[in-house]
Amino acid sequence: MNNLSTETWRFEVGLACWDFRVRIAQAVSINTQILITRNLAKLMDIVSPFAVVSALSVTTASQGENALEIGKEDVANVQERLAACDDIEEIEVSLDLKCTGLDGVEVLVRESASVWLQLEPDATERPLRLLFALDVDLYFPLTRGEITDNQALARLNYHKLNDFIDDVQQKMLSDLVNVDAPDYKGLIDESGFVLGALT
Repeated sequence: MNNLSTETWRFEVGLACWDFRVRIAQAVSINTQILITRNLAKLMDIVSPFAVVSALSVTTASQGENALEIGKEDVANVQERLAACDDIEEIEVSLDLKCTGLDGVEVLVRESASVWLQLEPDATERPLRLLFALDVDLYFPLTRGEITDNQALARLNYHKLNDFIDDVQQKMLSDLVNVDAPDYKGLIDESGFVLGALT
């Protein structure tokens, strides 16, 4: 990753989080296992311009956390692996973000974001939660890195973040319920990066 200086951005778990609820038709009664695996398939389809899936971890009611671990080499077979589980409660998807460096070369920032799909059985109208956590601030023009001016890198990459968040809402039929990024007020909103923050 020698073409991507790390001086203008920092890595810290949960720097910014977007919390969604997936809509389903009120008249439709759907098996929650089908609901979570279908939406995982949608997520896998829309994530490719933004990131590479590096791993998945499945929580089940019977075996608890990490009941099933799926590495990058087996991501293509994820639906087959999930078929063995009939009591999934949560799927964590670890992402390597795609980032265009200042030299125009795209690199992967390892383990820099995560998505959780969580079933909430008590929420009958919207039983599926999608939580997206960003662990790097390379999309923001003003960061908490050693050098706070990250305008150049932000210009090259902000659209990847914004497009992904838009796809989550439009293609996964999700409603945003909260954005949590206390260190970046005025830089991000429900759509991702605030374009007006670039000078």
